[in-house]
Amino acid sequence: MGKDQGIWKSQGKYIVIAESDIELIGTDWINRMIEPLEKDPLLFASVPSLYVSRKDNIVNRYLSYVGVDPFAIYRALDAQLALGLAKTEDMGSYYRVRLNKKEPYCMGSNGFCFRKDLINIVGNYAQDVEFVARIAKANILYFAVPKGTYVLHKNVKGFNDFLKKRLRWTRNYTKVYVHEKKDFVWITKKSSFFLYVFKNLLIFPNLPVAVKKMIYYKDVCWLLHPIMLFLSTSINIFFTLQSNKMLKEVFKRR
Repeated sequence: MGKDQGIWKSQGKYIVIAESDIELIGTDWINRMIEPLEKDPLLFASVPSLYVSRKDNIVNRYLSYVGVDPFAIYRALDAQLALGLAKTEDMGSYYRVRLNKKEPYCMGSNGFCFRKDLINIVGNYAQDVEFVARIAKANILYFAVPKGTYVLHKNVKGFNDFLKKRLRWTRNYTKVYVHEKKDFVWITKKSSFFLYVFKNLLIFPNLPVAVKKMIYYKDVCWLLHPIMLFLSTSINIFFTLQSNKMLKEVFKRR
């Protein structure tokens, strides 16, 4: 993988994962990201917040709150922050956040800045969530969310683009990626997971959150929340039913 090769050849103390479809937002971005890591040696990374552009299309605006895959909001750091569910500690110029060792956040791309020496401890940066899962397993748990540092993720041009990308990514996951060794475990509590899926399919249980966040953020894009969860959940179910490996992953005993 190109990123991984570049990381091993880099000479600095820190690595920033900056894909071609993001734009760094904020003054003195690099220094703000590095500052917490210089102050606190226990922090393994700095993570910028997603930037929401009011001029953006309504679908990408919504994804700028919750991340690229609405189905993953129950584990995605961006979504947990936007929903007010992530526990943070205000450290002045940044927030300190702790990973759950058994249920680490889905994070690690879009401006993710981490200490290079981590690769000597946990191995290659192959996929973002797998890298973070190995960090959590190594009991390295604290990271920073610096204030005033954002990334604008130019993810989708509209609803059709969203559907096309979700279908392609989910199909590829169930046919290719699922066969690779996984450290990141998506389902840790079956009862909670199946309840989450059921609520997403019903649509109505997610309406109160949609209205609450629409009022809080003053952004009508949150009205998409129940529909986007329904669609992304349905896509995951559709491709899971076509993959024996995925079915075993979902229903195996833990």
